[in-house]
Amino acid sequence: MKKVIGNADIEDALKRLDRLTQEEARMASAQHLQITNAINTEVREIADNVLVVDDRVAGVDDLMKDVDDKVNAVDDKLASVIDGAQYIFNKFLKIVQLLTRVTRLDGKEARGVIQQTADDVDQLKCSWSPNRIHAGHAGLNYPYRESITTGSL
Repeated sequence: MKKVIGNADIEDALKRLDRLTQEEARMASAQHLQITNAINTEVREIADNVLVVDDRVAGVDDLMKDVDDKVNAVDDKLASVIDGAQYIFNKFLKIVQLLTRVTRLDGKEARGVIQQTADDVDQLKCSWSPNRIHAGHAGLNYPYRESITTGSL
């Protein structure tokens, strides 16, 4: 009888141990599920933050394109200013060369050179206007200036 009673106690203890093991496994599963849920929530928050950063990067990219366009516009304007400065410098050199020739000429020939120099000076004055730098300055007539055709030198 003692053997049977002893075996019953052992069987009861094993059944209890089995129930405790199953309960512990369920508790571990519940904790794993809770941790997985927390990780899932964190990953979603990170994904949302990545989307916000992506939108901001796209905004910066648009701003950089605007800056690039403005730099290109400045480059174009600078090229126009340089072209205008070269045009004015070339005209100035031509005027200086003509004035140098006048000092070596006399009479009628000098009057023609002076007339040409006066025309070039008028062109140079008008070329300083920012709107006229590329207007094609050749052959412009300025009615406000009288021609130098009479008188002596």
